[in-house]
Amino acid sequence: RQSIPPKGMTPENRKDTALVLGRQDILPYEDGAFLQSYRWMYKTTDCAPQTIMKRCAKWKPYSSIASRFLYRALDMGLTKKEFHLFM
Repeated sequence: RQSIPPKGMTPENRKDTALVLGRQDILPYEDGAFLQSYRWMYKTTDCAPQTIMKRCAKWKPYSSIASRFLYRALDMGLTKKEFHLFM
């Protein structure tokens, strides 16, 4: 049985709701804040959904948790500086 989303519920809202509810494998590849952090971390301008899903496949089954780290980096202002994986 498939549930019908309430009126006004967009794909972005569903992903946000899933993140809040603790679903572990949601990749918010259409979210502006996620994309900003993604571009910063991977030093890319290619934000095509297929590219993001392919590049972030290694995060499975914890895509939501990895996404939260990117949101936190954005909130802390880290995305204003250049990202270095190994310092």
